[in-house]
Amino acid sequence: MMSRRFLEYGEYKGNLYGTSIASVREVLNSGKICVIDIEPNDEDFQEMEEAARKMESNFCQFFDHVIVNDDQQDSCVQLLAAARKAQDEPQWVPASWIRPPAES
Repeated sequence: MMSRRFLEYGEYKGNLYGTSIASVREVLNSGKICVIDIEPNDEDFQEMEEAARKMESNFCQFFDHVIVNDDQQDSCVQLLAAARKAQDEPQWVPASWIRPPAES
């Protein structure tokens, strides 16, 4: 864990589990989207919740969709719908994101 090869890790019933950065890169390099489900402890959850509130407050204009995981089945349906919409509909991004700026 100390060699920073894991995106996240934790212990459950005496066993260590985690998601390696290499496995996430492999998924992304295959052209797929990687969805990671992380189970935070109570302290981490409170910090994440506060950070999410700040992020939404400051950058809501950049969000396409917000999912509140109140019901797992409903959240999965919302996530799949958002992923399909992102795949099927053209997405606007600044030209500078996809090509270098023109030289003067």
